[in-house]
Amino acid sequence: MIDENIDRIVELDIDDDIFENELDETGVEIVSIVDSPAIEQDFLYFNKEDEVELRKNPDCPDGFEHRMPDGSYMCGKNHGGSYQLESYSDYPKAARENACRAIIWSDEEGWGDCGEATGKKRASQLCMGQNISRDTIARMASFKRHQQHKDVPYTEGCGGLMWDAWGGSAGVNWAISKLKQIDENK
Repeated sequence: MIDENIDRIVELDIDDDIFENELDETGVEIVSIVDSPAIEQDFLYFNKEDEVELRKNPDCPDGFEHRMPDGSYMCGKNHGGSYQLESYSDYPKAARENACRAIIWSDEEGWGDCGEATGKKRASQLCMGQNISRDTIARMASFKRHQQHKDVPYTEGCGGLMWDAWGGSAGVNWAISKLKQIDENK
């Protein structure tokens, strides 16, 4: 008799040479095989059965904030059994274009020593027009501290490239304004 409470162990044999060559063509760097998807900060829906850490916040629509994987908290809204976190994609077209410009350049020339994974992810999110959270908007707004480097040409340093990756002046200024709007509406 098989005990259904015991996890199965499955051996997966992958030919490294074939696998690496196929990954090189796609740009994928890491593959993980899991039985359920990991929840990243930008994953916007939770099932009602999922355990989500909450804390009270009367400014949120349902009275609670939800803890994100990075330790920050976000308000959300219950939609018939799934939980949708507040997110926004109304940033200006120029912010998308700036982020896309940075990605196109980095695809051809590489990022070099420029930027952290967060900045590269931000460029991707903005370029693709994805929804971003209030916390992400706050990080964009705080990127204003790098404004003094925005005119550094891509070929001469990281300033201009990373400024554009975060949406450039259009993106940063939108984030500052949007953050104020979100916080005033609470």
